[in-house]
Amino acid sequence: MYNQYERVEVGVGLGKTWNLKAVTFALEASGGYSQWLNVDGNYLNQEGVLQTLAPAGEIPRSWLGRVDIALLKPLSERWTVGLTMQAQTPVKISPSSMSCTHRLYPLGFGVLVGLRL
Repeated sequence: MYNQYERVEVGVGLGKTWNLKAVTFALEASGGYSQWLNVDGNYLNQEGVLQTLAPAGEIPRSWLGRVDIALLKPLSERWTVGLTMQAQTPVKISPSSMSCTHRLYPLGFGVLVGLRL
């Protein structure tokens, strides 16, 4: 099934970085507000029938919480590589007029490559 979500989040966070012997560990917790811009796609309703997601204007704005973790390894004075993980509280994307609730559980993993100029 095809689904596409576009949104803007505004948040404030606090973080801490630990410089260990061989790596750097960073942790950040943040909270914010999510504003939907566009929702497009389909979902299966409770009867198993394919339904089209309604326009984003019917979806309520929401508060959110997020945690970001990074593990960084310097390769030289200029180059760094690392791994990241992001987890966020569930986001409701189904309009209140629908008989079921469709939620996203945002979770992301990434690889970082940094160059200090």
